[in-house]
Amino acid sequence: MPGGTCESTAFCEFGFLSTCLCLPLGNYHNMHDIDGVIHKKKVAKIAPEIISVDDFHGLVKMLAVICRHLDKRKSSILMRGLETRFRQHEKLLTG
Repeated sequence: MPGGTCESTAFCEFGFLSTCLCLPLGNYHNMHDIDGVIHKKKVAKIAPEIISVDDFHGLVKMLAVICRHLDKRKSSILMRGLETRFRQHEKLLTG
């Protein structure tokens, strides 16, 4: 979702790995048919926020995948290059 922050912002700031997922939400901020209200075709009405049960189950499956792989270190061309440079110039950095 674009913009804003969430609970993971603080975790990331302190060096923890984090990820986030979201579900499409119906009746966002309890506003029924918000598109109709924005386009002045409907009157504002209050309704409960809702999500799809299928989306919920998909999210649970995705969280299980993330939990299994979140802390696995990934090697990339950039990472290998940085590690090589560090080894080459380590004495300059460590005194």
